[in-house]
Amino acid sequence: MQHVAVHLHRIVLFKHLGRWPGPALAHGLAGIEQLYRSKLKQSVHRFLEEEVALPSKNSPCPCGSKARFQRCCRNVVREGRGRLAEIRSLLARAAASRPSSPAKH
Repeated sequence: MQHVAVHLHRIVLFKHLGRWPGPALAHGLAGIEQLYRSKLKQSVHRFLEEEVALPSKNSPCPCGSKARFQRCCRNVVREGRGRLAEIRSLLARAAASRPSSPAKH
């Protein structure tokens, strides 16, 4: 079952990148996180987590560009959050559909 989940993650990466992900990215959720962290400056990485509130659209971007968050990193952060949520739901569905091991007598 694990190889199916890995393949599904690579399909999501392929749809986003336009090419099949190579060994430079990890499998699954870690690969998606690596992809979006590579697009964002270190100071913005924390906003990929669902629990962290996003800055308002008119506040200065935390990356230090002096542009508004809306015009700078907002779209990449939102897209990254969406992709990470998509992968988490795929993992949850795969785990829920996994057959339980038969009971030994």
